[in-house]
Amino acid sequence: MVIILYGKTDGLPQHIIKRFERLEKRKSSADNVISVELCKELCALARASSRQLGLIINRLGVVEFVIIGTPSDIEIPLLSRFKLIPGRLRGLRFIRVSLNDKGVDEDDKTDLSLLRLDSLTVVVAKTDGLPGKMATIHLMPPNSSEAINFLDDDDVYNQRTNYIEFIEALDNEIIEKTASLHKIKAKDYAVLTGCFRNKDAAKFNLDELLELSRSAGVEVSAVMPQIKNEIHPKYLIGPGRLKDSVIKALNTGAEYLIFDNNLTPSQSRAIAEFTELKVIDRTQLILDIFAKRAKSNEGKLRVELAQLKYILPRLSARDDALSRLSGGIGGRGPGETKLEIDRRRINERIAFLSDKLKKIE
Repeated sequence: MVIILYGKTDGLPQHIIKRFERLEKRKSSADNVISVELCKELCALARASSRQLGLIINRLGVVEFVIIGTPSDIEIPLLSRFKLIPGRLRGLRFIRVSLNDKGVDEDDKTDLSLLRLDSLTVVVAKTDGLPGKMATIHLMPPNSSEAINFLDDDDVYNQRTNYIEFIEALDNEIIEKTASLHKIKAKDYAVLTGCFRNKDAAKFNLDELLELSRSAGVEVSAVMPQIKNEIHPKYLIGPGRLKDSVIKALNTGAEYLIFDNNLTPSQSRAIAEFTELKVIDRTQLILDIFAKRAKSNEGKLRVELAQLKYILPRLSARDDALSRLSGGIGGRGPGETKLEIDRRRINERIAFLSDKLKKIE
């Protein structure tokens, strides 16, 4: 089990830091969102340190992360070691202790949706260091009247809902209703997006992209164009539209986010860091179709060479997003099976393929 104390401890007394470290060994009741004793300790620490605090807890009640924020903000760490499966919940809940009584805000709702958390709870730490009011939000199944709902329990000391039974039943309902959205079973699904100057250009290009996606063996669960004169320099589409597209993909069980526009290397990396979905642009999709249809040995070599040359400038020093950049549809990309691949190995492979093609010619 890997437990991480996440956040900045600068300026905190050593005895406070040791109390944080002891939280890592605590376990919360599986029947409740958070056990009363653990919540009391967290609130006391929040007041003693004058910082927002958080816990990531799994369904067994085990603390996976202890998070230290600032008085006004808190950042959830990367959860990549807990696999995200579109169309279901992640199996983790987030408890945030706030120093004010504002309760759940829009950032909380965004975090819940983008990370597919089981739930997100905000507990107010009163000035005496004891828990105040509590609010818990959770996702709803697809096509519900509301995307997010509140759990009835609002009192730490009187939690009536059997949390695990509720979350597991909710997760099963989400899985079932997401599956019902997929008309063709055993297929990969994608959300299509892109930036276009007008609606006519969006319809023409996305209709073509839809056919290309189907040729690659992917069905489309939603189309999310952005009509704008200029592309966003970092994400190609605006961050708000990107967030909506990712949430739509996760809600509909789509594994891929496919852009009609060609992404620059920096845009590819930025989007891959924003979402855990696999990110593909038009060029990658076309190369993937060639990979699917290549029959001769020479054809296969040429496609792999083209894929590697396209992927190389899109790799960053960190390779945790590599599978989302080089995975390909159905694992046809050259990087899907070897996540430890790096620039040196790609360059060696490019040189090897180029030499082999010269000999074939």
